[in-house]
Amino acid sequence: MKRLNLGCGKDYRKGWVNVDADKSVKADLYFDVSKKFPLKDSSFDYILAQDLLEHLTYQQAKNFLKECYRVLKPKGRLRIRIPNLFDIFKRFKKDPEVLFKFVYGDTSTHPIFGLHKWAYTRETLQKTLARAGFRLLWIKEVETNFEAEAEKVKLPEKPLKLVISGLDSGGFGGAEKFLLELSQELKKEGVKIKFLTVKNSEFESYLKKAKFKTLSFPFRNDITGNVKGLIKFFALLPLSLYLYPKTLKNLKKQGFNLLLTSGFSDKFLLTPLAKLLGFKIVWIEFAPLDFVFKKFFYLPKIFYRLVKDLPDIVVVPTYHTKNKLIPQTRISEAKMRLIPCGIKILKALKRAEYKRKAKKLKKKLGLEGSFVIGQISRLQKEKGQELLLKAATLAKRKIPNLKVVIVGKGDQLDSLKKLAKKLKVQKDVLFLGFWEDVYEALGLFDVFVFPSYWKGEGLGLAPVEALNLGVPVIAFDLPPANEVLKDSAYFCKPNEKSLTKAIIKLYSSPQLRRKLVLKGKRKINKYNIE
Repeated sequence: MKRLNLGCGKDYRKGWVNVDADKSVKADLYFDVSKKFPLKDSSFDYILAQDLLEHLTYQQAKNFLKECYRVLKPKGRLRIRIPNLFDIFKRFKKDPEVLFKFVYGDTSTHPIFGLHKWAYTRETLQKTLARAGFRLLWIKEVETNFEAEAEKVKLPEKPLKLVISGLDSGGFGGAEKFLLELSQELKKEGVKIKFLTVKNSEFESYLKKAKFKTLSFPFRNDITGNVKGLIKFFALLPLSLYLYPKTLKNLKKQGFNLLLTSGFSDKFLLTPLAKLLGFKIVWIEFAPLDFVFKKFFYLPKIFYRLVKDLPDIVVVPTYHTKNKLIPQTRISEAKMRLIPCGIKILKALKRAEYKRKAKKLKKKLGLEGSFVIGQISRLQKEKGQELLLKAATLAKRKIPNLKVVIVGKGDQLDSLKKLAKKLKVQKDVLFLGFWEDVYEALGLFDVFVFPSYWKGEGLGLAPVEALNLGVPVIAFDLPPANEVLKDSAYFCKPNEKSLTKAIIKLYSSPQLRRKLVLKGKRKINKYNIE
């Protein structure tokens, strides 16, 4: 029997392969267990990992268990010992020095290796092992620890067949674009996908262009809009409760096994039904929900809380969203996965092609020789187009050749045109409407401006796409933009005076623009949709 002792420390065992990262202790091999093991697949019968898992971050522990699974033979065993914090708190609540050493680790002799980074309950340890492909054989409490043994099992080969709900889609914005591009990438991996959509909706038309199969419903059922929408929601509820179960039953018969939804109303209408039928459930929450929960005497909040425990995984794109959602929704943090939204990363040749196209388009639109600032977004008040126009009017005093390009559609178009006329800059502002290829529009810009102060902002893919093309970005110093863009954008306060100064600053400093572009190129791979 070939046995592996990981993180052996002073527990060197004869006849075992003893491993540690600390070269001051006796071991047979020295390597970092949070990274890929320099060991062959299926080469060990037994792995011992005592007092090790708590020294790894949550993500590192996932990688560690994945590697343990890889190097174990079929039905090989993994033995783990970790601290039992419940018992530790109970024993040492009156002795804080000892308590803190148990909780945070002993860094007196090993400042790096002695630090504790994560903790587990009996339940979360079992789930973590199961996700890595292990079947828990037993777990018990031994003094201040949990001890457990698990067996490597063959991971299921059942193909993933995915249902994505777009029933709550009110148009084709950032969320819909992301779901479409995500689905295209999953399709490349062999995942079978079917969309639930509203008949003749904008989202459905884009899905059909991309040759995705859709099941269409005659209505949109949305509880987060206006009073008229609320009345419509309850009026159509009986029909929804007839059509949705029927559809999901048919999909289940066809072998579909996972439901992905990002729409608010979809979550409490579809999730309970799908769960009863045995679907796995994944929610995507792009943004905090406080502004939605407060509507209609907190009715959306009540509905949401009723189903909050049903999803298997809740994906969030930023720490900002995660930290806001936990107290708002009371969803268990153990279910949350922080995964940024993604985009297709442009290759150098494609970037150059877009730049060439932009030169021709600038000439056609009369923008040659101008310093162009622009925004791509849905036209709504909280997206900041009014502030952009006011700031551009002030900046034009210092930048005579300044032009503004606004791309997108929405109910604020007429009021924005009136404002441009009132500010006497209508000749310097172009409203281009919806642009299917976002990079063609971005190529027009010398600087992309992201003045959104909307509380429902998710990740904000448009400025990330600007970085992808190599366009410098100005953004308000607000979440989630300051988390997503960090040092690759020029931040200003959310008011027209500060935005004016930012525009003038980037105009007068080509060196700063180049610096931001270089930082953006280094950051962009984090958002690779692949």
